[in-house]
Amino acid sequence: MTTPASTDQFITIIDRIEQFMQKLGENISMPEHEVKTPQALIIVRMEEGREYNVGYIEASLYFGTNVSYNINKLHDMGYLSIRKSADDKRMVYVSLSPRGVSLKKKLLLKISDCINLSVDEANGVSRTLRHVVSHMAAL
Repeated sequence: MTTPASTDQFITIIDRIEQFMQKLGENISMPEHEVKTPQALIIVRMEEGREYNVGYIEASLYFGTNVSYNINKLHDMGYLSIRKSADDKRMVYVSLSPRGVSLKKKLLLKISDCINLSVDEANGVSRTLRHVVSHMAAL
């Protein structure tokens, strides 16, 4: 069981993470590419060479609103490729275009500059946050 002091520390850490995410969001947008923060987050979370359906992106990769709008905007700007299913015309598959892959690399460099952690430190933080999130899912 956690003590009040450890609970207070945990809340402080979560608050700092929220501040960091806000700062990261301010820095991740790429106005020179006309890409806004939500669109940048979608691109960063997509894997090169993998197709996603829009429902998966909405449920797993991006938890904001206007997913369809952002996907269409990224497609219009040439960062995403869209393919309709031959079997079900309602099903749409999305993947990074070569231009999207290039932008993703630039975005990852910006993120790397923001977090200022070694690879080992970033991996440790990621493991811890995954653990916290898995316990939050039970709430």
